[in-house]
Amino acid sequence: MSKHPIGHRLAVGLVAATMLFSGCAGQTGDITCEKFLKLSESKRSKIISKMLITERSKARGGEKYVPTKQEVQSATYVASMHCHKEENKDKTLDDLFGSK
Repeated sequence: MSKHPIGHRLAVGLVAATMLFSGCAGQTGDITCEKFLKLSESKRSKIISKMLITERSKARGGEKYVPTKQEVQSATYVASMHCHKEENKDKTLDDLFGSK
């Protein structure tokens, strides 16, 4: 049996897919994976939250979007997992999630 409930795995998948296919524009996405992984968990979450706010607000025609705590945690986890791959250390978050 999995350690994570199906809802959590589904949320991670949905957030990852949204970020991968819609892109995460903004200055926060310019950080490299190497630098991203050196940040505290709190700072990583703030960067991902800003990226989600920017992208989702833009997708809603400018209407402000506020991501849930679980959404930010899931997206931060996905970004961290991608950044831990050696071949991604010099890539930016924007590079990884398709906005460039």
